[in-house]
Amino acid sequence: MLLRLLYSASAVLVLLISAVTYDLASQWMGAGPFTVFEAARAEATPEAAAPAPAITHKDNAKKIVVQNGCSGGGCTGDGVTPAPLDPLLKASLVERQKELERRERNLLERQAVVEAAEGELQKKLDALNDARSKLDSSRQQTAHLIDQDADRLVKIYEAMSPVDAAAIFNIMDLRIGVGLLSRMTPRKASAILEVMSPQRAILATQLLANTHNQPMPLTGQNG
Repeated sequence: MLLRLLYSASAVLVLLISAVTYDLASQWMGAGPFTVFEAARAEATPEAAAPAPAITHKDNAKKIVVQNGCSGGGCTGDGVTPAPLDPLLKASLVERQKELERRERNLLERQAVVEAAEGELQKKLDALNDARSKLDSSRQQTAHLIDQDADRLVKIYEAMSPVDAAAIFNIMDLRIGVGLLSRMTPRKASAILEVMSPQRAILATQLLANTHNQPMPLTGQNG
C-alpha cells in the first residue's frame, strides 16, 4: 500500500515537473505562457481558441452611418430608404407645379380665343370674297348690257341722216354721245360731227382723241 502511494506521488511529481519545464520553454521561445490546463481548455473549446475577426475603421464608419440613418427614421425593415423631403422644399415644388398648371390653362384659353377670332375672320373674308365675286359678275353683266344697248343705239343713229343725228347729239350727254360716236364707222361719225354745233363738235373731237377709240360710259353730265 505504501509503495503504491509513493508510486502515485512520483507520477504526479513527474507530471508537474514536465508541465513547468514546458511552460519555461514556451516563455523562452516567445510563444507566451501556455500551461497544461490552458491546453486542455483549448482542446475542450476550440472556438474560444480561434482569434476574433478584426474590426476596421471602415466597418465602424458604416455602422455609425446606418445607426444615424435609422435614428432619423430612414430605415424600414432590413433596407435603408432616403429621408423624407424637407417640408419647405416640398411646398415650394407643389406651388411651382400649380403655377405651371395655371400658365398652361391661360395658354390654352388664349389659344382658344385666337382660334375663334381666326375662324370669325375667315368667315368674313369668305363673305367678302363672295360679295366681290357677285359684284364683278354684276358689273360684267351690266357692261354686257350696256354694250348691247350701245351697239343697238349705234345702229339706230347710223341709220339716221347726219342732220337728224347731229340734232340729238347736240343736246345729248356729251360723254354718252362720244361713246356712241367711237363705236360708229369713221364715215358715219365724221358726217354727224360736220353738222353738229361747232362748240359741241370740238369737245366731242377732244374726248374722242383722249379715249383712243375706247367705248365711253353711257352715263354722265350734259356738256
